Amino acid sequence: MEAADFPSPRRAAQDLTRVEGFALGPLMVDPPSRRVSAGGRSEMLEPRVMRVLVAFGEARGKVLSRDDLITLCWDGVVVGNNAINQTISRLRHVFDDLSGGAVQLETITKVGFRLVYRQSAAEAVSSPAPEPVANSSANAESPFWTRKMTRRAAAGGIVLLGGGPLAYAVLDSPARHVPDPRARDLYQRGQVQLKAWELGSIRQAIAFNKQAVALDPEYADAWGALAISYVHGLDGLTAEAKAAYPRLVRSAAEQALALDPDQAEAHFALAIPDPHYRRWFAHEQGLRPLVRRFSNYWYGHTQLGILLLDVARYEEAIVSLRRAREIDPMVPITWGRLAQALQAAGRDQEVDLVLDEALARWPEHVHLWVARCSLLIEGRRFTEGAAFCRDPTRRPMKLPEEVWRSNEGLATALATGEGAEMVAKLARSALFAKPGYYGLPISWLAALGAVEQAFDALEAYYFGGMFAGTHYPPPGPFDKRPNFHLFSTYILEHREHSRFKALLERSGLEDYWRRSRTQPDFRRA
Repeated sequence: MEAADFPSPRRAAQDLTRVEGFALGPLMVDPPSRRVSAGGRSEMLEPRVMRVLVAFGEARGKVLSRDDLITLCWDGVVVGNNAINQTISRLRHVFDDLSGGAVQLETITKVGFRLVYRQSAAEAVSSPAPEPVANSSANAESPFWTRKMTRRAAAGGIVLLGGGPLAYAVLDSPARHVPDPRARDLYQRGQVQLKAWELGSIRQAIAFNKQAVALDPEYADAWGALAISYVHGLDGLTAEAKAAYPRLVRSAAEQALALDPDQAEAHFALAIPDPHYRRWFAHEQGLRPLVRRFSNYWYGHTQLGILLLDVARYEEAIVSLRRAREIDPMVPITWGRLAQALQAAGRDQEVDLVLDEALARWPEHVHLWVARCSLLIEGRRFTEGAAFCRDPTRRPMKLPEEVWRSNEGLATALATGEGAEMVAKLARSALFAKPGYYGLPISWLAALGAVEQAFDALEAYYFGGMFAGTHYPPPGPFDKRPNFHLFSTYILEHREHSRFKALLERSGLEDYWRRSRTQPDFRRA
């Protein structure tokens, strides 16, 4: 019998004391006592919630709309969506707690809900055909049944078990949720903003995904995208606001995985919370299995490339970042990081090719502009760097004036070999005050011969301390401290310096290389 052939449920609005008990997979439902039990545990439901459960049971796998529920369980009294949502949420909590998720209420987008039983393939194969409980076949009104699956039924996917007044859908694998079109549009907009990977765009991604899950709480991908957006949304927040983010990340990720155990972004959000400063080994251990599992997902390869870049394993980083770009070429951060890895590996010709194409695609992307300027300076192309900064046709419109002017001044100072004091002043004003600003002059002091000042700045940046007469606090647990300053061309020229070696030990980089049994590329050279 098809779902459409089932009569509409009528019994739910009656007195619960007149409704006989029934079984839903592993659950025993006793309407008169309002109890649902399994494995020696039970929960008592509120009368209205039990009436809704009976309505779904008697629907025998048929979808019930919100209007159906109002008619059957609220006696036709019009109630808001919030009342229905709270009742559905309560039942889902009970099903998850007592059945381990085997019994579920499935959302049918823009239609309603239906009761489903997600039976494992092994259980289905080993189970005989459904049979009524003793004495139930004699009473056509008794809704008390046990339900098992045949081998043929397990192969069929969704099965509506009939043969009596109570039946429900059985799934051998989760049905793919069809999201609300409005939520899907917001999710897709959030993906564009997340891939842009700028401070404002990450916050916009969070806003879009929060709207998406509000419209469609069953949309696993939107929950996963919200979790990963939270991971990258820390820049510019207060310490108090940052401290709240782990809870937000975990909440969104766990919601995504409850709806879809294979939701990739949720897995990454839980395994590798940002930042990875001083936690490189643990993050790599969490990241690599996920990259293998979700091998066609750009984010995993990008994150692995960024981590490898941060521990000076440039050639390996190039491989990961190229793979990420191959999977999804529309992620600007992947291009910028690839250019950075190529420059660190000494592949200057390839750097230009990558950034030329990236800036042709995204001429207004601040990160790419800063990457071009920084890498020109790292490559000792000072005059070209100053000209690039001055050129208004190549600057993003939203790039702050002080940023391009500072970079132009730095390039000019380095070209003339003068201006160490100006560089130090810029470092004081910009280094610790501009979240998301990558063109910081911390290592360029060494290019002007101010090596000790450069190490002062590095120590203050990574651990807190004095620099140029100002005391800076140590980074908090959520503050990003990328290592490209430490591995700048101009700092690596002094890698035998005792202060450089101390920085590697104190930061935990030496410990990382020992534990991972790897070496930075600059040592191989």
